[in-house]
Amino acid sequence: MCFSVMPICSITMNNILISEGSAKASMVVMLFGGVLNMVLDPVLIFWFDMGIRGAAIATVFSQALMLAVYVGYSSGSRTTVRIALRHVVFERAYYTNVLRLGLPMFAFQLLSGLAMGMTNTAIGRYGDAAVASIGVALRILALVSFVVFGFVKGFQPIVGYSYGAADYGRLKEAISAALKWVTGYCLLVTAALSFFGRSLMGLFSHGDPTIVQIGSKVLAFNGIVFLLFGFFMIYSTLFLALGKAREGMMLNLSRQGIFFIPAILVMPGIWGLNGVIYAQPVAEVLAFGLAVSLFIPLKRGLAAEKALSD
Repeated sequence: MCFSVMPICSITMNNILISEGSAKASMVVMLFGGVLNMVLDPVLIFWFDMGIRGAAIATVFSQALMLAVYVGYSSGSRTTVRIALRHVVFERAYYTNVLRLGLPMFAFQLLSGLAMGMTNTAIGRYGDAAVASIGVALRILALVSFVVFGFVKGFQPIVGYSYGAADYGRLKEAISAALKWVTGYCLLVTAALSFFGRSLMGLFSHGDPTIVQIGSKVLAFNGIVFLLFGFFMIYSTLFLALGKAREGMMLNLSRQGIFFIPAILVMPGIWGLNGVIYAQPVAEVLAFGLAVSLFIPLKRGLAAEKALSD
């Protein structure tokens, strides 16, 4: 807890490098820290017989060294944004803009944790097998979702550059390319979860047929709407990249909050275990509808801005 400031600073530095176009440098530093942590863990835990203390020391040391590399890189001549105390200013406008655009992602992360807790609470009444199956299925879904998160992480600065430079042609091209790539990936995931859900669950269920049955059903229904998840992430990221904080906040509150919370509270009382399984897919569909309804006026507004710039 005492050293939690280091990963926070590292995440900040990572985003600064990505925002200025140094995505490769950011990736190299992150890989360096992750690999170093992986190497130090077994050395300190087993070789020096330090147990959990060794794991903690390995993590702190890796985070400290990674942060030092970030600071060193950002203090040199290879970066646009240089880190120096003389550049630190306390102006309300800067902090207001940071909070305005950062709060939607904070809300998204907060509601994701809340949604996980509410799902576990709702599923708990149906026995240990149901809890285990939901837990495994949600982790598989989280794993395939990380690819989309990584993609939109790279999509965001490109959109921001293009919009800031009033390059509407490049902006349109970036949105179109992002939608095509994400759609292709999500289609593959949908097919995999629909046809191989039982096999995936079997890898983590130790042969328990109940866990496989419930978990494969969760994967199938969430796999069907996974395509919508890709569109939703592109749209929600787009609003934030364009500085549309209000719309971005609405979208980030909708998927795991505005739509999911009522669904997980009401649907299990009507359909039992199936209500728990259907809650997230229903929320995905409704959130996608909201994203489309917000994107239509945005598209018209961008067309009007382009016409004025021409």
